[in-house]
Amino acid sequence: MTESVIRNFTRHILRRLAFLHGQKIMHRDIKGANLLVDVQGVVKLADFGMAKHLSTAAPNLSLKGTPYWMAPEMVQATLMKDVGYDLAVDIWSLGCTIIEMLDGKPPWSDLEGVIT
Repeated sequence: MTESVIRNFTRHILRRLAFLHGQKIMHRDIKGANLLVDVQGVVKLADFGMAKHLSTAAPNLSLKGTPYWMAPEMVQATLMKDVGYDLAVDIWSLGCTIIEMLDGKPPWSDLEGVIT
């Protein structure tokens, strides 16, 4: 995949996330497998099974998403049970997705451990 294509895909994903975040919705599972691309190169987000509307003041403490794309604060929230996470977790996952597009695999996929 060329840098130009990745740049275009990233722009589309950011627009979709801006809309979701404007509605106070976290996707929580941004990754290559959850992106749909049409013949014109337009990217759409798919699989909203992990999505959550931020309608309550309660902190987000649940561990949702796919480990290689999961923001560190999601793991911390699950372990600490007192500090939640917010919309920024989707931006972390987007960064991991960009690496996935560049390298053909998610970051840290060659590591082993509890979270992987």
